[in-house]
Amino acid sequence: MFEYGNLQTNTCIGPQCTILLCNPSNIEQNISIDAIVDSGAVRTCIPVSKLKRLGNLVQGNTVSMRDANGGYQTREAYFVDIKIGNDLFENIQIIKIPDKEPPKNNYAIIGRDVLNEKKVMLNAHDGKWRLNCGQSCDIIFIEHK
Repeated sequence: MFEYGNLQTNTCIGPQCTILLCNPSNIEQNISIDAIVDSGAVRTCIPVSKLKRLGNLVQGNTVSMRDANGGYQTREAYFVDIKIGNDLFENIQIIKIPDKEPPKNNYAIIGRDVLNEKKVMLNAHDGKWRLNCGQSCDIIFIEHK
């Protein structure tokens, strides 16, 4: 189980965690990085300064993506392995994003490309979230009469 926190903004808490990024060609080249869970993001995004620390990565396709403001940007993509808790996601094509200017945090964004591979439960009320939670996150439908 993971926590909610203020990694993205001080005005609203959200689901976050620390992930392990690995170079699929050399797993000894790895880095831990703070990340937010963004169910609105189609792809997982990693700041350029964090990717550089993984050495030479296999480059994927150049991706045209729409940002939250409706604008389009072209970004480079690379393949990495991502470990979240005990779950390993291999050869995920992530998007390289620019670093934020200090004092803002350079965190990763976990998108639906990763989230859709497992069951995810977001529980803002209790400030917790789960990944790959099996039956413990099944939704119970209650019939209203």
